[in-house]
Amino acid sequence: MKNPLHTVIRIIYHLLFLFVLLLATNSVFLLASGAYDSIVMLLVIGMCFFFWLWPGACTKDVRDGRIKQLWFGNIELRVFLEALIITIVYTILELAVFKNVAGSSGDFPWKKFGSHAVIAIVFLSITFWIGIIRIYLTSVQLGIKMRVVGILCGLIFPVNLIVLGMMIRITLDEVKFENDKAILNEQRKADRISNDAAHSGYVPQNRGHLSPIFQQISPPMKDAVSTSARETDRTLPRQYANGSSRAAGYTSNRVKESSHPETASSNRGNAICRYRLRLSEVSKPQAYREIVRRHG
Repeated sequence: MKNPLHTVIRIIYHLLFLFVLLLATNSVFLLASGAYDSIVMLLVIGMCFFFWLWPGACTKDVRDGRIKQLWFGNIELRVFLEALIITIVYTILELAVFKNVAGSSGDFPWKKFGSHAVIAIVFLSITFWIGIIRIYLTSVQLGIKMRVVGILCGLIFPVNLIVLGMMIRITLDEVKFENDKAILNEQRKADRISNDAAHSGYVPQNRGHLSPIFQQISPPMKDAVSTSARETDRTLPRQYANGSSRAAGYTSNRVKESSHPETASSNRGNAICRYRLRLSEVSKPQAYREIVRRHG
């Protein structure tokens, strides 16, 4: 999660989620003040459903599905906390300073205030519960103790906000740690594969260095060698994947070539068949190098 471009996009996405949620929670006061109409309100509610399901952006650098859901829950809890504070501040300013929702007589707008409180509680509660369920189901570092404390202190204000801040910090650290560990494991796996390939010197599905030898073999012999190669690729034992000392017993045999071209070609073909048919007992890189050394 250290890509600068992804970081910028995540911040913008987070701010957009917060802005949409604030429009929804304060929709009653905004409608009363003429800030927007009912059509915009319906659009805002639809966008809230989208952000509840997909609260984060740029998840390609988050490797594991569990970590992705944990990160989504962390985002939703942060947005909930931020929206709650901003909504409380805006409500106080609207009632005490702006007074856009006050009646002509200047009385306190109890109906509008009650509707505003209900709408705000509904949208904030949905955001909170989706986020808390996600982190409770996916977090490992949160532990049973913190889960129990969160349940017991959930209705005690302002202790619940303090516990919520602790949960957000723990889960955010877990997301960063687990994702960095997954990226490091992928890099180590790629390095291990490249190192093994470099040490073995074997490139799968590439037998081009045997083509000069195959040109000296008759077509039936080529078919026999190719069939033996395919069977060997399916039956090569795992324990001989990195080489076998038993290959030394086969490399001691010398192939006597005749001065006649046809006899020499036949001897070479028979030698190749013997080597290929015994590849189930020796490693492929050793057999290939031995064939090229003797007949290349």
